[in-house]
Amino acid sequence: MWNSLRIAGLAANAQVRVMDVASNNLANVNTTAFKKQRAHLVDVAPADPALAAGGATQTQIDQAAYGGSVMMLGTPASFQRGAATMTDQPLDIMISGDGFIPVTTAAGQAAYTRDGALHLDANRRLTTSDGSTVAPGITIPPEAESISIRMDGSIHASGKAFPDQIVGQLQLVRFANPEGLERV
Repeated sequence: MWNSLRIAGLAANAQVRVMDVASNNLANVNTTAFKKQRAHLVDVAPADPALAAGGATQTQIDQAAYGGSVMMLGTPASFQRGAATMTDQPLDIMISGDGFIPVTTAAGQAAYTRDGALHLDANRRLTTSDGSTVAPGITIPPEAESISIRMDGSIHASGKAFPDQIVGQLQLVRFANPEGLERV
């Protein structure tokens, strides 16, 4: 009887984690560039308790000895294209395709984002909505009055003292397995 309750408890725990993933998706429905996740559950079938000789964890040994259950294998992000929204902000972009913008976080770590809501910080550096600096550190001249980002990622600025000129280039990075990226 205890084994049956244990298996039911493992299944209930997996369903709670599924609900946590769904709740997180709903909570972030209006977050710019948020990629929804899906719970990836797998069946754990009864197996030979001899797993212990192969370096299995105690949980794996218990599941093998007492019968199968279900467990969450992971929560991969969905990289399906979202709806385009016009913002009328000159620095907002939408990434078409599977690229990521390389950024440097406030802690100095390299990271990647699909957040296209770009801004200028106090030093006129191009940043994301969370304050990460767009790599390779694009700075807009102080005399620039008009800034635009073109379809090819080139960043143009113009002002009274100078005509339209390229002041930077957005870079996109692609990953062979974007589902393997870790959220930070």
